[in-house]
Amino acid sequence: MFRYDIFLIRLFVFLLGISLLATACTDTSDETGMALVNFRLIDAPGDYDQAWIEFEGVEIFRSNDRQATEGEWIYVPYDQADRQVEVSKLVNEAALLLGRREVPVGGIFKIRLMLGDEHYLQKNGKDRSLTLASPEKAAVEMDVNFMLERNLSYDIYLDVDLERSIKVTADSTKYILDPKVRSFVSNERSIVKGKIQPATAKPVIYAIQNGDTVTTLSDSQGNFSLRGLQPGAHTVKILPLEPHQDTTFSVSTEKAEIIILENIVLKLPPTNNQ
Repeated sequence: MFRYDIFLIRLFVFLLGISLLATACTDTSDETGMALVNFRLIDAPGDYDQAWIEFEGVEIFRSNDRQATEGEWIYVPYDQADRQVEVSKLVNEAALLLGRREVPVGGIFKIRLMLGDEHYLQKNGKDRSLTLASPEKAAVEMDVNFMLERNLSYDIYLDVDLERSIKVTADSTKYILDPKVRSFVSNERSIVKGKIQPATAKPVIYAIQNGDTVTTLSDSQGNFSLRGLQPGAHTVKILPLEPHQDTTFSVSTEKAEIIILENIVLKLPPTNNQ
C-alpha cells in the first residue's frame, strides 16, 4: 500500500510538470503575439478649394519597454502608383487607408508620417504649388503612447490640419507646407456627428477643450464629424458664411462614445422693420 501511494504521488507530480510545461509553451502573454494596425488619414480643412499632398508611408517606433529605451522602427508604405492625395476631401466620415500591417504587440511610442515631393493646392480656381518649409518637414514625427494587445485590430488616425499646415508668403507669391498632424486611436477617443442646414453655409466647425482645438468642415449635404475627441466637456463653435449667424454650444463625451446631434439650423440676422 505504501509503495502504491508513492507511485500515485510521483505520477501526480509528473503530470503536473507536463501540464506546466505545456502552459509555458503555449503562453501568450502581453509581450508576445501580433496586432493588426491600420493607418487612416483624415483632414482638418483650410480655406482652399483643393489641397493635394504626396504621401510615401508611415514609420512607427515600437518597443516592449514602456520607457521606449530600446525598440525598432517599422515602415508601412503607402502602396499606390499615384501617391498624391486630395486631403481636402477627407471630411465628415471620409478617411483614406494609408497602409496596414501586423506588428508585434507592445507599445508604439513614435509615428512618422512620410511625405513625398509633389504637393499643390487650388484656390479661387487656380493651381498653386506647395513647397515644404524645409527638407526635414518630409518626416512629420509625433510622440504617442499606444499599447497594442495580441490578436486585436487598431485604427490609428492621422489628422492633417490644413489650416495650420499651409502658409503664404508676405507677397502672396508662394505657398509653404509646414505639416501639422495629430494622431489618435479610434477606440480611445469619441466622435460628435451632426448635420447643419443650410449646407450652402459651408461652416467651419470647432470643438475646443482646454485650449486644444479639433477642426472640420461639413460635406456637400451639411454632414460633419468631429473625430478624435478627448473625453470631457467641449465647446462646439460653428462659423458659417454670411449672412448666417455663428452658433455655440457645449457637449460632453465619454471614451469611445459616438454622439449624434439633432439637426442644426443656422439662423439669419434679425430683420430691421424700422
